[in-house]
Parts: sequence; structure tokens; C-alpha cells
Amino acid sequence: MDNRRVYLIGHLSEDLSNHETRMGGAVAYMARVFKNLGWTPRIITKLPENHRYIQKLQDLGVEVHNLPIRNKDNMQSMTRFEIDYRGETRDIFLRDYQEEITAEDLNSFPDIGGEDLIVAAPVFNEIDNSVLAALSENHSIILCPQGNFRIAGDGGKITNVKWRQWREGIKYAELVFLSSEDLSFDFPEWSEILIKNMAMQSPVILTEGSFGSTVYFGEYKHKIEAYPLNITEIKYLTGAGDVFSAAYLAMLFNDESGSFGRGLEFPGKFASFYASAKIAGAGRAAGVDSVPEKRDLLFFAFRQGNKLENYSPQLAQYLTGESGLRHIER
Repeated sequence: MDNRRVYLIGHLSEDLSNHETRMGGAVAYMARVFKNLGWTPRIITKLPENHRYIQKLQDLGVEVHNLPIRNKDNMQSMTRFEIDYRGETRDIFLRDYQEEITAEDLNSFPDIGGEDLIVAAPVFNEIDNSVLAALSENHSIILCPQGNFRIAGDGGKITNVKWRQWREGIKYAELVFLSSEDLSFDFPEWSEILIKNMAMQSPVILTEGSFGSTVYFGEYKHKIEAYPLNITEIKYLTGAGDVFSAAYLAMLFNDESGSFGRGLEFPGKFASFYASAKIAGAGRAAGVDSVPEKRDLLFFAFRQGNKLENYSPQLAQYLTGESGLRHIER
């Protein structure tokens, strides 16, 4: 797994919550997880030239490939959200938006190796399907389409809607990650039908917060239990789904065990544990800085005692044993 490259396509965002502004966007959270687990993450996005987030990510060991902004009106723009939390739910408001990443931008993309992993993770409809179509000819694409389920209504309030082009979008994907929040526009039984239809084209992993996650592929359905947290441990929810997705992928494509070498259960439980550690504040900060580094994750694991062993003996051995996570170099 060491030094394997992953390219994360999508916009960084500026998130305002509780009167504090922080870096956001799925690509930022996922890049930090990949870096912590021994990968070389590179973000492909559009930001104002010399934006401070570029340097911040570079300081964290994440390279940013900043695409040229074509529209002069967007030269100083950035996708900005205002987030109002209400327990485990939230209201999101769009305050600004950077232009799309389209096929016109492909000539400005970096050279992506055939063995490199590509993750497309839009925050607000910014990746055109033509980009996925072109890249899928020579690469495997993982799709995290949360942003494709969003529209901005009155006052910029984000609501979730059915992704109209989902059939076109997911046909380029080797694997799709969704969350129950993405599908909150439908009745549960309708969402289940949509997921099953998607799963006939590509495997789908649905995250459901404290209810765990479910893997769908064709007629196959497998439930993975969430790592349990007490209500008093829940601190930083933003980005937890992104952390889960990146941790799942990093473990799923772990070269030490071979692609898919550990099956579906182990990557899912590892990802759930990583996301729970992030939510519980193991990273000792907020925003993207709340993503636990390897030492934070190991310390969190050692503090769990029998709780971790009861959740998954295999995971407990991987996290606290003499071999496993501690030997992965960042």
C-alpha cells in the first residue's frame, strides 16, 4: 500500500459552522485518510490562484493540482457552505460556488498512471459526466456522488433530490459510496429500490451513521455493524462519511493483502472504526484537522479495551498487535 497514488477529483469547500470557518470538501477529508494510511494523495480541483488551502494541504503532505479557472467571474470564487447542526442532522446553505470540472479541463489534468486509483467526490454537481467517461477508458473510478444529490433552493438552502443522471454517472464507476443523507429525499422503501437499481450496474456501499453500512451488489446484500459510540462521545460529525469511504478504499485495495484480499467485512469494520474515532475527537481538532493520524487512531484503539475485541477480534489484532497498522509508513 505504501506510496500507491490516489487522485481525488472535486472541489474543496469553505465551511462556516458555529461562527468558525474551516476547510471542507470530501476530497480534503479523504486525502488526509489516504495519507495517514500510507498512500500518496493528490487532489484535482479549482481554487483561486495561491489560495491558502493549497499550502495548508501541502503542509499535510497532500499535493493539489489546481486546474485553470476559465470563467473570469469565478477567479476569486470558492464553493462555500454554511452548516447548522441539529444533533446528528444538519441544514446546509450554499453561499458561493466554483465552476464545474468538464471535458475541457482534461488537457490540464496531471498524468495519471494506469495503476493509480481515481476517486470522484463532488460537493455540489461540479464534475461533469464527460470527465468520468474519458477517465474510465483507462482507469478504475470510485464514485462518491453526494454532491450530485444536492440542489440549492430559497436562501441557498441545500435539499436532496434524486440524481437525474445516475444511470449515466455510475456506469463509469467500479464502486459507488452513498449515505442515507444523500437519499433523504425519498421514502425509505423508494430509496431501497433506487439503491438496488444502482447495484445492478455497480457495487454500492451505503453508510447509515450509527446504523452501520450495507454493501449491495446485484442481488447480494451484506450488513456491516457500526463501531458503537456513546452519545457523549459524538463531537465532530462533518466528514465522517468521507473518512469512512477513504478508509474502506485504502484497506480494500491494500497491496499487502491484494485487491479485495480481505473481503468486504474487514474493510467495512476498519472504516467504521476510523470514522468513529474521528467523530469522537481522536484527531484532537475540528474540520479537516479532526481526521485522526495513525498515532491518534492507535491510541484510540488501545483505550477501547474489550469493546474493540468484542466488535471485531481481527480488527483489534490489526490495530493493537505487533503487526498491522503501526507498520504502515506515512
